[in-house]
Amino acid sequence: MSEVMVTLVQYIGAIGGAVGTSAWLAPYVYKKLSKPTIKAKIISQLSNNGAFNNQNCLMHFMALNIISLKKCFNLKETKLLISYKGNSDKYTGEMFWARKNEWTDGENRLVSLIKPEDTILFTSSFPEEKASTLYLIFTVDKAELTEFDELEITFIEYSGYECSVVLKSSDINKKHMLWDDRIWRIVGKQPNK
Repeated sequence: MSEVMVTLVQYIGAIGGAVGTSAWLAPYVYKKLSKPTIKAKIISQLSNNGAFNNQNCLMHFMALNIISLKKCFNLKETKLLISYKGNSDKYTGEMFWARKNEWTDGENRLVSLIKPEDTILFTSSFPEEKASTLYLIFTVDKAELTEFDELEITFIEYSGYECSVVLKSSDINKKHMLWDDRIWRIVGKQPNK
């Protein structure tokens, strides 16, 4: 075999090895370089006006299905912007958790909010490709009760990467929207006073 032929066979072998290696490494490199994408939808929601920390406000309780696509999302911070029907202004939402979160319902039962670890406020990451049902509980500096129009949730990773999700009231199928009673846990019967 001539020297040119040997060199050509070695060259083709090297190219074949490089193609094989790149095909094997491509998914790994893609995964390392890609950013996670958050998708969410509202399962149920309830709004009420009242007082929180001695200030009149609007309170929102939402159950969301959330999934992180491509990779795990390590959550550092969440920002909320909400607009209401008939008003183009955007309001900033503030997530909250009441240390003492027990109330008496209409049937004189003592009820409590769901556990903190089931809320976005106490969540540190969204696992890759695994849908989670989490609750979003927040207040808005707005006293009158109005149906929301659009909610923009911006999730921020420790790296500074941000991913936003826009949820619209018009996307909610009202026939499917039944309030999720799991947000309240019955603690006991309120004693007669």
